[in-house]
Amino acid sequence: MPKDDYAFPRKSFGWAPGMELRDWFAGMIVQGCALGMAGDSDLDNIAIAAYSLADSMMDIRQLSDDEIDKYLADKIAEKEQNND
Repeated sequence: MPKDDYAFPRKSFGWAPGMELRDWFAGMIVQGCALGMAGDSDLDNIAIAAYSLADSMMDIRQLSDDEIDKYLADKIAEKEQNND
């Protein structure tokens, strides 16, 4: 089953794609970042970081569960190796 690239698609009165999922991810990330900001952060950098993280989320969601498990196991092994 292909993964939908839209958040909240509307299909009841004709198909309307809704908001792109990447934009929704970025908006959620910015919302989370805003909670920890004291107003002194560079807003452009926050927006760039939010879309960078959203892009990573879009890439990861295309992986199978087995690919995600392997990716996480590799990251854990890498972290343990760096801590030695």
